[in-house]
Amino acid sequence: MREAPACRQAGLKIAERRVKRGVYEAILAERIRFSLFWSLARAFWLLFLGRKSNSLHLLIKGDLTQKFMKLIVGLGNPGKKYEKNRHNYGFLALDHVHENFKTFDDWVLDKKSNALISKGEFQGQQIILVKPQTFMNLSGSSIASLANFYKINSEDIWLVHDDFDLPLGVIRISKNSSNGGHKGVKSIIDALGTKDFLRFRLGIHPIGKTFLSVIFKKLTSIEKFVLKNFDKEEIKMAQEAIQRTDQAIETALKEGPEQAMNEFN
Repeated sequence: MREAPACRQAGLKIAERRVKRGVYEAILAERIRFSLFWSLARAFWLLFLGRKSNSLHLLIKGDLTQKFMKLIVGLGNPGKKYEKNRHNYGFLALDHVHENFKTFDDWVLDKKSNALISKGEFQGQQIILVKPQTFMNLSGSSIASLANFYKINSEDIWLVHDDFDLPLGVIRISKNSSNGGHKGVKSIIDALGTKDFLRFRLGIHPIGKTFLSVIFKKLTSIEKFVLKNFDKEEIKMAQEAIQRTDQAIETALKEGPEQAMNEFN
């Protein structure tokens, strides 16, 4: 009769082990089901929906720290007031790239950098299009923030902006050059601590006019001139230059900046 408590104790231990084994088996089965579900979901998105949203495509791939290869920046001022100004040439050109390439997400505001960004890819290269919302003279803070976050080197930052020193309709691709009096470019050079980045410069100087003639005729300054809209007779030339800029960026992505310089400079 004294063996009964010992038997009961042994029985309880056996039952306890069985319960624990059952719990472990249930947890393992749940993990297997979750893993299978996630694998199927990932396959579904990659096959059918991944192309529709490059950001979601990266998320499904599980690569949350994806480093984008290029930061393509258009310079301008935010708001309807400045929308069609000469100084917003960079914004206008980048909007054309965004629309024409058809591989980029919708524009979203990145609050940390205070910039509108659009992520996408071209020729297997991951790209972020950027329109700083800080106003022109403070553009550098946005670019430096994004470059630091995505670990992008200065040579992988491409800048698109207006240039008063070039005639309207002319584009020039340059690298490692001075700011040329452009305060937005100066802000970026100061923030990055280098001028070793590619620039697509779009001319806005009136054809057939010297700067002095513009000053005396319009009683204005360069600052006021760039904050005015393109004249009616200038719009066609500006649009043609934007299209060539689009082509130049595409060539630079496909064949490299040197080839783009040879073709478009």
